[in-house]
Amino acid sequence: MKKHPFSIVAVCFFLSGLAALVYETAWTREFSFVFGTSELAVATVLAAYMAGLAGGAAVAGRIAHRIRRPLWLYGLLELGIAISALLVPAALFLANRLLALLFGGQTSFQTSHPLSISFFYLMVTFVIVMVPTCFMGATLPLLSRHAVRSEHDIGPRVGALYAVNTAGAVGGTLLAAFVLLPALGIRQTVYVAVAINGLVFLIAVYLVRVARLEARDPLVPASPKPGTTRALHFILPLIMVSGALSFTYEVLWVRLLSQLLGGSIYAFATMLASFLAGIAIGSAVASRRANDAEQALRGFVAAQLGIAILTVGAFYLIDFAPPLTRYLDFENPLVLDVTLAMAVLLPSAVCIGATFPFAVRILAREAEDAGPASARVYSWNTAGAIVGAIGAAFVLLPTLGFRGTILLGVTLNLGIAAIAAQRAGTSRRTSAVAALLIGCAFFMVLPGEPWQILRSSPINRKAAPKTGQADFYQVGRGATVLLTRHSPARWRLSTNGLPESMISSPADPPVARAPAIMLGNIGPMLRPEARSMLVIGLGGGVTIEGIPRNIERIDVVEIEAEVIAANRWLGPHRRIDPLDDPRVHLHEGDARSALQLNQQRFDVVAAQASHPWTAGASHLYTREFFEMVANHLEQDGVFVQWVGSRFVDLELIQSLVITLFEHFDYVHVYSGFLFAASNTPLPDAPDFDALRTLDPDLPRRTGLYTAEDFASHLRLDSESSRAFSATAEITTDDRNLLQMRSPGLRRNSAQQDKQRRREINLSLLEHDPLPRRTAAGQFDRMTLIARLYDAGFAKRAAALVAGLEDPLDREAVKLVHGKAPVTQEHLEGYLRRHPDAPRVRADWLRMLLETKNGARSQTTAVRLTPSEETLIDAHRAIMQSGHRAAAPFDDRLRSITPTHPLFNDAVFLRVLWRLESGDPLQLLDALGILDDAYLARTADRFLVLRARVGQAMGNPELALASLDRIEHPQSLARHRGTLERVRAMLNNFEREGKLGDWNRRKLRTQFRLQQPPMP
Repeated sequence: MKKHPFSIVAVCFFLSGLAALVYETAWTREFSFVFGTSELAVATVLAAYMAGLAGGAAVAGRIAHRIRRPLWLYGLLELGIAISALLVPAALFLANRLLALLFGGQTSFQTSHPLSISFFYLMVTFVIVMVPTCFMGATLPLLSRHAVRSEHDIGPRVGALYAVNTAGAVGGTLLAAFVLLPALGIRQTVYVAVAINGLVFLIAVYLVRVARLEARDPLVPASPKPGTTRALHFILPLIMVSGALSFTYEVLWVRLLSQLLGGSIYAFATMLASFLAGIAIGSAVASRRANDAEQALRGFVAAQLGIAILTVGAFYLIDFAPPLTRYLDFENPLVLDVTLAMAVLLPSAVCIGATFPFAVRILAREAEDAGPASARVYSWNTAGAIVGAIGAAFVLLPTLGFRGTILLGVTLNLGIAAIAAQRAGTSRRTSAVAALLIGCAFFMVLPGEPWQILRSSPINRKAAPKTGQADFYQVGRGATVLLTRHSPARWRLSTNGLPESMISSPADPPVARAPAIMLGNIGPMLRPEARSMLVIGLGGGVTIEGIPRNIERIDVVEIEAEVIAANRWLGPHRRIDPLDDPRVHLHEGDARSALQLNQQRFDVVAAQASHPWTAGASHLYTREFFEMVANHLEQDGVFVQWVGSRFVDLELIQSLVITLFEHFDYVHVYSGFLFAASNTPLPDAPDFDALRTLDPDLPRRTGLYTAEDFASHLRLDSESSRAFSATAEITTDDRNLLQMRSPGLRRNSAQQDKQRRREINLSLLEHDPLPRRTAAGQFDRMTLIARLYDAGFAKRAAALVAGLEDPLDREAVKLVHGKAPVTQEHLEGYLRRHPDAPRVRADWLRMLLETKNGARSQTTAVRLTPSEETLIDAHRAIMQSGHRAAAPFDDRLRSITPTHPLFNDAVFLRVLWRLESGDPLQLLDALGILDDAYLARTADRFLVLRARVGQAMGNPELALASLDRIEHPQSLARHRGTLERVRAMLNNFEREGKLGDWNRRKLRTQFRLQQPPMP
């Protein structure tokens, strides 16, 4: 009888493991689209997957000794895996319909049934996934039955099969994440795995026919023989606890390493592959040592001790990873990812992998027990893995944190080692004592929480970890949430090391026109009649801080409970507590799942997914999600979405635009990569008169007062958006371009980033709608040019200048924006020919005040407006009696609005006389004036004045927070004495010990201060 080469069987089992992990990677993503991206949905898929493996192994173990042709049945199982995998999409479709039938049609988010829905997810996922996974789980016992021919083969052959299968899993993880999913998408990736299973089936059939495996084969008994491992053996509970600890560690390490490697599919695959590689190596090594039960028991004890020691060592060393990454400079960032993942995960995983062949050899007494023993060990170990994976994510990490979870796990590993050593006999009891002593030592030397890695960010790994006091820290079910005091006036909220938001205290200057703020304002501004709004993602709550008052109800969906908890903790300390707004209604859960089951419609939907490459956020940029949103908008509803400019290139922006057009007829793009979409026309600028009636403070909060202010942020209208994205590829759930491409962009070099931004800006400039809109008379061209120059869009402004027909207008632009040498005579000559040029008049008046001290006799060349007369009179009074002399002019100065070119000048005069007075009430009033002015017209000189007000009030926190926000310190040198005054203020704070470590280096470098003298 011809003997089958074991190597060919091993190759088949390698391919089985490869296909299995391809399925798991694809199915986890596919199920999350249907049942939501919450941690519960993902954990349910994992539990169902592993439960199927355990169940299949258990069933196969009971019947393996009766199987006369195990290789033939193995081939049929592989075919069954392929067929059932092909049926998964249809089963998901039917499950989705059943979900909608049972729980759909909810009239509001408040009427959901979370427990019932969770139970439905659990049941349906188990029903769908357990069919193919049961087939997968049954393969190892059957191949063990086929491969083991003698008692000596039990440990080596079973261990080798387990190692080979796990090595295939490593390959499947990497193949799916790095090759198949980016190139083919989810569905075709599954088809590749199906083809692999089909190939294994054909190989098995061929081997059976060639070798003619029949009942007469002497290596497979013709009559069934009951196994001898039916009684509960002590190794089974131990291997179950060991399996639970193994997956607890895996969840813990993945969560910690995500702080450095990020939450991308590539980072996760790298970490999982490193863990599986360690298991494969450990199994392979242990299989050669498990020749008899006594030797296997000693090996099992050693493996448990190794897991404990290496886990503690990795936890101790992982906090050195952030500084290490700053010194290691690999040309390919993937090399660094692999190095970190292997260094942390692989050593202990080698010991984890060794436990399986040792446990099988301990349980199996003879060759006929190989199949049942491997099945029982596999099923008990997998059952423990289910408990460990879910328990770590939902219970241990949120309750104990990283350090507490490590301590518990290591203690249990030592306990397992002690019990196993005791079972080895009296001579081994010293090992139990040693295990207990090692455990006590661990409690004494184990460091605290790894703060360096918790403060690190995967976005910029070469930067030093963020400093500052950690005011809130919690390991949540889906993310590690950290609230760090970035400065005395600001906090940074981060999840898994990814910055979500910067949140301000009252000492910090207010911010206008930031993407997070505009995200909450654009929709209500475009639709003044809007009354309801849905915000997807709470983040730091900045988006909902200043939503216009025309919105009467704001529903907010946040997936991570600890993000909500961090916002509640911070509420009393921040400038505005959005959770105190009675309009805000918080809902914890997954947005896609909530939208799928809910019929509630909104006037505005805003989505602020911060990091588009992560699993949960990437689902909010696809065609299927946009369809959900469109179905939940009122007829005139608006959808607003933001994507970080750092995480997209030209192709991705074009893809987002064309994907929005799949379900919306009108799409606009604004500065900061804010997208607005609707099925009714979007105005180029809001109806500011209607908005002021509904919310008089809205222009002040946003810094947008006129149509030109708003239009300066419009990068593409609907017409130009279609042309811009005409050839782009649509992003779908099946093939998510953002999830695949974005991770690579965030690791670009500075030169690559510069080139990427240049390509984007050139394309946007090519399709800029403003020249067309101004030519049609929709905006005042000169005002819009000024706004574009103020916002830093010089090239966009130049395109509008080229369309100016009046030579006087072109000359005015040159005079005002520094395109030509300017003297007072130049300006006066222009104004004689064209007196109605507000910005030219403003520059002329400033020059006049500087050169002639505001003498009325020098102003007769040009007729003055009331605002100009007010400034001249106030300035003349100041020159005679000091800044306090401006007080009588305060009411007239206040009438100069933010849209007036002389607004800044009026603000300076109003603040300076209050500052000189030293009166606490006047200083408080000055602070309010400056905050309003800074919202309207961001200017560094306002911040300097604000710092002086803080110094006068005896509030260094206010002063330092103001100076910390200055973006261009060099610009202050143009103003006499300003920079020197700032330096004197900072040196004074330094002498008084008020500068603080948080910004000493930054401010000293920023303002080029001399180092303090040595004491």
